[in-house]
Amino acid sequence: MVRRQRKKSLIPDAPDFSRAPPYCPLSEDDVERILDGVYELLRESGVYFEEEERSRQLFAEAGCRIDEKGIVKFPTDLVQACIESAAKSCKLWNRAGTDFIELKSGNTFFFAGITCIHVIDRKTGERRASNRQDLEEILRVADALPNIDGITLPCKIVERSDMFGEMEEFSLMCRKSTKPLEYLCENEESLEAAIEMARAIRGGSEALEEKPYFIQGVTPLPMNFPVPHINQIFRVVESGVPLGMGSFSIGGATTPITIAGSLVHAFAADLAGLVLSQLIRKHSFCLIGTNINFMDPANGDIAGYPHTALAELGQSQIARHLGLPLGFTQAG
Repeated sequence: MVRRQRKKSLIPDAPDFSRAPPYCPLSEDDVERILDGVYELLRESGVYFEEEERSRQLFAEAGCRIDEKGIVKFPTDLVQACIESAAKSCKLWNRAGTDFIELKSGNTFFFAGITCIHVIDRKTGERRASNRQDLEEILRVADALPNIDGITLPCKIVERSDMFGEMEEFSLMCRKSTKPLEYLCENEESLEAAIEMARAIRGGSEALEEKPYFIQGVTPLPMNFPVPHINQIFRVVESGVPLGMGSFSIGGATTPITIAGSLVHAFAADLAGLVLSQLIRKHSFCLIGTNINFMDPANGDIAGYPHTALAELGQSQIARHLGLPLGFTQAG
């Protein structure tokens, strides 16, 4: 995996770990078998898309089957064509538009995040709901750290858990950091406001599309796209803002308990969103990356972190095989 250039070691003949080869826990046959499972799941079982006229029309015109329950079943050749047509890299620029990071397969970047609703109070050491001051402080610290490449919404303003709070969160990200951003929100109005703020900073719609300032993370449920998330995908792609596509799966709860089964579900959900993005605008950019987690059967909590790390390595290998950029990982 290609990493940022680091200072040369002071130790003579020290190995250059910044150019270490990527881990490949899966054989080529394993990769193909998992992808065959992904294509079969998309083709035979499908993904639920809540009723929305524009997406239904695009899917139907592309040859997808849509049953009476809203399950969309994707022909394999369509999925593969959309993987091929998707942009494989995207430059994400800083606030000033003077420097960028390139999101593509093989590049590694670290963002501060993501959407925490609790913090440990610095004075009392107690766990409490996050607030505006916490968000400001984290943004300033992350902006000053040279090893942090960008900012994902680090924590929420819990006392304002509505679209106005979401708008304030993006505004603070713009004002308190100079680095490239990733934004997440639930309300469509908040996304619209973020796009308008970014256009004002850049100097217009064309300038924002030429030098994207933020990537929008769209996070539907596993294999389930409600209307607000469908609308977000349309708005993001149509505006030229980069799209991040990923959900949060729990093996043994929302996906199969096995690593292979969770990988199949993760890629099926992500690729369903990628297909929609390509039907809206061919050659648009879509960063995939569902966070794969596992449930502890004994108590129902999230556990099995070695399994999560191994799943993430497999996920990275499969994404490299497809030539697709992968994000939203947990740095396992």
